[in-house]
Amino acid sequence: MAKGQGITGGTGGRDWQALATVGDVRRMLRFCILEVKRGRLAIKKANCMGFLASQLLACVESEEFERRLAQLEAGHRGNNDGGVLSITVTR
Repeated sequence: MAKGQGITGGTGGRDWQALATVGDVRRMLRFCILEVKRGRLAIKKANCMGFLASQLLACVESEEFERRLAQLEAGHRGNNDGGVLSITVTR
């Protein structure tokens, strides 16, 4: 990385700094790829960032799954039918 450039270099700015979403991680990976191609980011560092990004993605996906499951369970709890599925067939 060029001196003083930090993560605001001309390849995406600070739009991925939070790394809170899959899109943020994608933008960070794009930034790393472009910086490696330009010779401004060491391959070892980019490799480490890529590995950590994959771990972060797993966490983001797990968190999303847990949130969606909690919503489904909350909706089911409001249903006092004892878990019985009722199907009506009309002709």
